[in-house]
Amino acid sequence: MDMSAIDSFESDSDTSTAEGSSDDSAMPTPGEGGTTPRGRGRGRTGSKSMTQSGSNTSLDGMDMIGRRGRLHSALGPRSARRRRGEEEDKGPETVDPEEKLALLLTEALADHSRQRLRATHMSLRRYGSVENRVSPKDLQQAFTENQIKFSQRLLQMMTEIYEDHGGVDYERLYKSVMTAHLKTGRDSVKARQMRNDLTSKQEMSKEQRDFDFLCRLEDQLIQDRTFFDIEVLRKDFQNKDTSRTGKIARETVFLVCDMRTPLYGALLKNLLKRCDEDHDDMISWPEFLSFLEKSQQMAWRRCPELAELPEKAKQAAFSIASNPIEELSSGAKTRVVSRLLKKASLQKEKSTLSTLSREKSVDESVPQPTTTNEQPSSSQPANQPSPNTEPANQEPEPDPGKAVPNSKEPETKDTSVKQTKKSPDDAPAAPPMIEVDKPSDEGSGTPAKQSIQGSTQGAVTPEPEPPPEPDIDDSNTHAMTLEVHGKKVKVVQPEAYKDSSLPIDPPQERLQLDWVYGYRGNDCRCNIYILDNDEIIYFISNIAVMYNRDAHTQRHYKEHTEDIKCMAVHSNGNVVATGQFAGKKGDKSQAHIRVWRADTLGTVHVLGLGSFLKAVMALSFQKDSDLLAAVDNSQEKTLSLWNVADGTHVASTVLHVDVICDIGFNPHHTDLLVSIGKEHLAWWKVYPQSNKITTHAKPEYDNYLRAKFVICLTHTDKGDLVTGDSNGTIYVWGDGGNKITNFVKHGHDGPVFAVLYHRHHLMSGGRDGVMNSWQWTKNMDNAGKIEISKSEGGVRMIQLHKETLLIGTTMNSLLSVVMADKGSPLVGATLDMLPLTQGHFDELRGLTTMPESFIGADFLTAGVDGIICKFNTEIHQPVWKIVMKGATFLCADCSIDGKLIVLGTHDGHLVILGLDSEDLSVTEVCNKKISKDRLDSVRLAPDCVSLAAGGHDRAVYIYSLQDKEEGEKSWEMLGKCKGHRGPVTAIDWSREKVKNTHLLRSSSGIPEQFFWNPTTCEREEGKNAVSLSWCTSNCTLDYSVAGIWSSKQAKEATVNTVAVNPSKTVIAMGDNNGCLSLFRYPCPKDGAFSHTYKCHLNVQTVRFSPSGNYILTIGGRDSCIMQWKIV
Repeated sequence: MDMSAIDSFESDSDTSTAEGSSDDSAMPTPGEGGTTPRGRGRGRTGSKSMTQSGSNTSLDGMDMIGRRGRLHSALGPRSARRRRGEEEDKGPETVDPEEKLALLLTEALADHSRQRLRATHMSLRRYGSVENRVSPKDLQQAFTENQIKFSQRLLQMMTEIYEDHGGVDYERLYKSVMTAHLKTGRDSVKARQMRNDLTSKQEMSKEQRDFDFLCRLEDQLIQDRTFFDIEVLRKDFQNKDTSRTGKIARETVFLVCDMRTPLYGALLKNLLKRCDEDHDDMISWPEFLSFLEKSQQMAWRRCPELAELPEKAKQAAFSIASNPIEELSSGAKTRVVSRLLKKASLQKEKSTLSTLSREKSVDESVPQPTTTNEQPSSSQPANQPSPNTEPANQEPEPDPGKAVPNSKEPETKDTSVKQTKKSPDDAPAAPPMIEVDKPSDEGSGTPAKQSIQGSTQGAVTPEPEPPPEPDIDDSNTHAMTLEVHGKKVKVVQPEAYKDSSLPIDPPQERLQLDWVYGYRGNDCRCNIYILDNDEIIYFISNIAVMYNRDAHTQRHYKEHTEDIKCMAVHSNGNVVATGQFAGKKGDKSQAHIRVWRADTLGTVHVLGLGSFLKAVMALSFQKDSDLLAAVDNSQEKTLSLWNVADGTHVASTVLHVDVICDIGFNPHHTDLLVSIGKEHLAWWKVYPQSNKITTHAKPEYDNYLRAKFVICLTHTDKGDLVTGDSNGTIYVWGDGGNKITNFVKHGHDGPVFAVLYHRHHLMSGGRDGVMNSWQWTKNMDNAGKIEISKSEGGVRMIQLHKETLLIGTTMNSLLSVVMADKGSPLVGATLDMLPLTQGHFDELRGLTTMPESFIGADFLTAGVDGIICKFNTEIHQPVWKIVMKGATFLCADCSIDGKLIVLGTHDGHLVILGLDSEDLSVTEVCNKKISKDRLDSVRLAPDCVSLAAGGHDRAVYIYSLQDKEEGEKSWEMLGKCKGHRGPVTAIDWSREKVKNTHLLRSSSGIPEQFFWNPTTCEREEGKNAVSLSWCTSNCTLDYSVAGIWSSKQAKEATVNTVAVNPSKTVIAMGDNNGCLSLFRYPCPKDGAFSHTYKCHLNVQTVRFSPSGNYILTIGGRDSCIMQWKIV
């Protein structure tokens, strides 16, 4: 017989006997063998009790009792006593006293509140010593006075466990009491343990938050009877903003506000947080000032008497700074001055006499000159000795007719000079001016004069006013030299341009991200989810988009520093995790996971900085848990687990796979995680408590075909796993197992990209652009299908939203299907003709606007993927789309009605398309290869009969619509304009004609600016073209935008694009750091301030909408179109 099993059984039996007896019953119950009288007596009692209570005992239990009795008989009484001693020794190890105390405390504390326990803790501190010890008597007294009733046995257990040589450790005891109280199940405990960060909060719009700030500021101004000195604050902020970006550090704003404003506390902190939209502790001070200014205007309208406070403050400051003597009457002023002069002369005389007496006592041999006792007259100097008392080594007396700076003034004049220093405005006169040359002011053209005060004995002249800054001469048209990245560049300065009156403040207009067009489905999976507030969430570029379909509005999470690669949503529908690629711009662009709340858009945790390599490829939340699984793109693909509640790393392992496609937790068997990829399918067991991930199972294909890629997966509510692979086959792995229980062979013509289980049907989508429905039966029969347009590509993602199916496509569009009410979801389903959003899947550079489009669009995009799209900025919807396979468009322009589209390609082709207004058919008017290199800019002339195209070959090609012999027209090249030293990046046509032709200007990446005559293809002098008005303002170099090149953005990055709004008040600039900056227009002066916003990773093109209400930006490789609202 196994002795370990016997010992274990005996220990259990003795423990149960001990629980059933009131006295010490650790002695073994005797069996059939003889024992000592004591053992026999106790054994009979125990046997009798067991026999009486064992009427309902099972046969197995009776058998065990018999076996135990026979064992005692075989081993004898001595062995029984020895076993009894061993069991007594190891008894305390089997039952933890603290655990037993915790159970008893949980029962005893069920009727006591947490506040009463805190009061008890305070009583214990009052009775306790410096070592946190109390006596057992004081312990009982503390519980009694707080009306907490414990049994004597429970108090005795507390004393035995927590008592040492100094008394009872009440801090350890209180900790145990509070831990036990958390397990009582009281309502207050449940409320305390609820996670308030998992439930959605009622969203407040940005406009509502701003209005709340204004009201709170208004109330504070009225309550404190104070005001904001806006002009002083503006000067302080401008001085602190050395980079001229319109942003300064948060600490700097705190210091300025502490000195200049009555703001403090939470209101100031929240207002600064509102003005820090990029969350980088850099405050937009123009926006901060606008809050103060608007709130002050509201307060003045509500309490008109507050509007007088600034003027009263100026008067008070003036009265304090004025000379008190000037406030006296003329007679009193005369008496005071004469008394002061008399007192000063008497003190001077006494000082002179004492000096003479000391000199006489020191050296009596030296003859002393005689002195006079006359009082000094008003014309005689009182601050120097008389000529008769002049020392022997004193310099000769200067000529009074000459002005000597170091000469001493009479007493009366010295007094007036001192008063002048105190109050310059009250001085009756000033010393003469000595003019010296200093460097000329900006734009003045002539050296200015610096005034230096001197002192003479003669008459003084008042200080002249500084001359006004001269305007530029009308006839002085010349080139202005700029320094751009260490190179000197010349631009033509317009005639009669008065730059002295131009402000350098940032514009009043600011931007707010209004809409994002596109969706990333070309190379990402599992990126469409539904939040608990019914918003559709997806991502593109570095932005997570939350789309409310009912209200047709978007919200955006913009905290990522690189493109987002994957996404997962918590079971509560509010906490979101998004993983990004790794960039090349330092620590901030490392691959990591951001955990954030969808209701507040606040970041909760940033996970894995420095631990993920290349990118975070896949994410998945465990059902009803805070456990998040992630896989990076390292060489062997590391699988890691994270706790999003506290942001800690739980466990990690290596997958050993080349390509990872997706991961997912089983909703029924929540500790199972599945990973799929290239020749990879594996089940993993997760142990969060022990921080482990272990391999659970590998797939058993048996005779089924194994595909090279397992691409997609989903789980049913019962725990069945469904996978789709590159062969077009769908496998079902039943109830968390690793064996195939059902399948659909060749369900798609090509790979299966998405699977979804709904209403006892399995829906699948593939690269073939078909979405099928399969009955969830043994035969998996087809139950309907829907095919999307070829221009949308394949089906990348399927998601259920109310009674519709959302389809994410490989062409980066988001479609919707209205499902059938009953039966198969796809039988009788209809595909909406208008997509929820559409975009591009490859590099995007072409962007232009059309003010009078006949189909309702107002801007057009064209990309390297050959896709041309038209959108409407006012209704935020796509309008039209065409795909030209094989075309690689880099630039685009169109007529104002959108019927004529001009495009330039990467291989140097000029493509002209005509759009029919009736059937929207497209006709290729022209397709010619005009350059050996790529074309970066095309622009139609205002009359649409000429166009100019430029690119990397540094030439501008001029084409014109010419008549043919047969009455037809064709686009023919007129000539080539040469002279640029860099690739031509922008072209503008003049609005009016000069000598019966529209002139054009062009800029290159050097940068440089040239003017051209398209008729002769010769360069035009700048003085003949600089004063013209232009249809567009996209040239990056011009006198009107010269100031942007001295900005911090232009110095730290490459200026890719500029645009000017239709009202000619704002300049928008985009650079390769992904920043969008707003300047005032015109901006010819250095030191101009701007508003700067982080948008794409690289801003390729910027355009204003025809209405001027929006700014449109595209980001090149991120395939993203952003629409910014001007507010």
